[in-house]
Amino acid sequence: IGPRLLQGCFSAVGDWFLYRLARKLWSQSVAQWTLFSQVISWFTFFSGIRTFSNSLEAVLTTMALYFWPSSVTKCRTASRPLGLLLAGATVVMRPTGAILWVPLVLRELLYGAHRLRFVF
Repeated sequence: IGPRLLQGCFSAVGDWFLYRLARKLWSQSVAQWTLFSQVISWFTFFSGIRTFSNSLEAVLTTMALYFWPSSVTKCRTASRPLGLLLAGATVVMRPTGAILWVPLVLRELLYGAHRLRFVF
């Protein structure tokens, strides 16, 4: 029961960051509907508490997207290292995560306003 309880906590953190990401990108009402849709999803209910690496990867990806530096979200500089760390953790955990992160990193390196600060 311990691993499932821990994975349930990870899933709850993922739901919280999904809500925060939706609120950051759109609005409070969109964030509430996003959280509602996530909570009533039977697939999330079934697979979210399973001790699969992709469940933890989904949580880390959601957290990394929340902290990810972007011109759309006007992200604080202080969250940039945490976003990179979480993105790196998802790629280390499952290399297929690079499919999502490589284009985002390249976009920030090529078109970002603060290219050198992105890396350092």
